[in-house]
Amino acid sequence: MRSEGIMVLLTTTVIMMYFCWMMSPKELMLMNLQSHKLIHQKQLFVLAGQSNMLGLGGVNKTAIFNGAKIKVWNGVVPPESRENPAVFRLNEHWEWELAHEPLHYGINCKITCGVGMGMAFANKLLQMDPNFGVIGLVPSAAGGTSVRNWSGDYADTPYRVLLERTRSAVKKGGALRAIIWYQGEADTIHPYNAKHYKTGLEKFIHRLRNDLHFPSLPFFQIILPRVRKPFRGTLVDKVKRAQRDINLPNVIKIDTDGLPLSSDGVHLTTEGYIRLGFTLANAYLETNSKLLQNKNVVSMYNTSDFNIA
Repeated sequence: MRSEGIMVLLTTTVIMMYFCWMMSPKELMLMNLQSHKLIHQKQLFVLAGQSNMLGLGGVNKTAIFNGAKIKVWNGVVPPESRENPAVFRLNEHWEWELAHEPLHYGINCKITCGVGMGMAFANKLLQMDPNFGVIGLVPSAAGGTSVRNWSGDYADTPYRVLLERTRSAVKKGGALRAIIWYQGEADTIHPYNAKHYKTGLEKFIHRLRNDLHFPSLPFFQIILPRVRKPFRGTLVDKVKRAQRDINLPNVIKIDTDGLPLSSDGVHLTTEGYIRLGFTLANAYLETNSKLLQNKNVVSMYNTSDFNIA
């Protein structure tokens, strides 16, 4: 009987090894995905803002949509933004899945979104700290939005979607670590919006922290890059100054001057998004060590310090 039991065990082991050998790397990754979903609490990072947060890296392929020519993603995923079995995204159905580019696909973007900063950020963070744990990215950006659209004063606004997606991610087993915010381009076109940008952004930060019951929530403010024509926003310097002048605790500012821009003069290239992701990973780890000591943080990081090797 004992020998029969051993034979059964050996046979089962051989069969399992065979199936694992036959499985593709993608299938093995999905097996890891299931174990991570069941075992690990996710470290949550919420990605909010407008089109530069959606990610337009590699959106340079011409296609026909509804009879008109548009630019769509070319399908190229750089190595820095590859899938990782320890990185998830909250998808358009508000369910966890293995994160992939385009990270915002299905979430306010189905046609023109491409490579963004989120995957490069998560991969770099795990490279710098292999013991950080499982990362859950919560894409919640909306292209073309003004800071006024994020006020939360009305029910059907990007703010409400952001708030509910964040709450859902936490409820599904996550610890909220930070908000990463890249917005402001739309406000450089209208004088009223530019004039009141600082007040609107401070209101947004206060309201979000209050609604999430997290008064010290780290907020990473990505400052607009040095734009160029054909982008028609003439009040960029005014909005950039407002972003730099925010003086709330635990607001960490990321300067993007010098990052490569696409031909539209305002959106980053794929390389720009990757460098920004690297900077964010470094800034988060440095900032987190201070937050763990209950220190308030108001810091500035410069993307020019980080290049793709």
